Amino acid sequence: MIDLYCRQKGEQVEVYTTNADDNKLKVLTRDILTGNLSELVLDQYSNPINWELVNHDFSSYKPEFDMAEARKRHGHTDNLEYIKYQIANAINNTHNNRGFSRYLKKNIIGTWAEKQLTLSFSEDGTYVFKGKWKPSTALAGVPETGTYTLSSNMLLFWGNQNSGVRTQIVDLVDDKIYFPGYSGQLFFTMTKQ
Repeated sequence: MIDLYCRQKGEQVEVYTTNADDNKLKVLTRDILTGNLSELVLDQYSNPINWELVNHDFSSYKPEFDMAEARKRHGHTDNLEYIKYQIANAINNTHNNRGFSRYLKKNIIGTWAEKQLTLSFSEDGTYVFKGKWKPSTALAGVPETGTYTLSSNMLLFWGNQNSGVRTQIVDLVDDKIYFPGYSGQLFFTMTKQ
């Protein structure tokens, strides 16, 4: 579990992700991104994010990774789309990655669907990907068949034509698997069949 704190500052958004532990609060990442909070939705169904207004001062917390300072040093800026990767990484930093990887290997087996898209994982380490997807989805470019490998929160699809795609798994809860979103969406969600 994480908490995401965002503050609009002109044309930029200041972002803090924390471990959501009020007793031992840790700031996992801090960043400043170009964009407007109204551009963010929760998922591919355009569900809005129910923001809660809070007044929290983070000045006394040293972030584990201060991306905003790194951007200053390198002169590089990023847009709000980058937040989806920070959320995936922050959630997975709160997991015991070895335990999360074992959990995924056990619970990913089966068929997952989203509209006309299906993704089936077998116990023998193979997968089948069927259906149509927009070019911008989290799974764009995944070969139709091949083998898959899980490591921590990373999923590698390796096709039979020596081509592959790697993506993060944000989380797997009950019958939902969460991938990083696209086009302003925080998550791309598939449901187990």
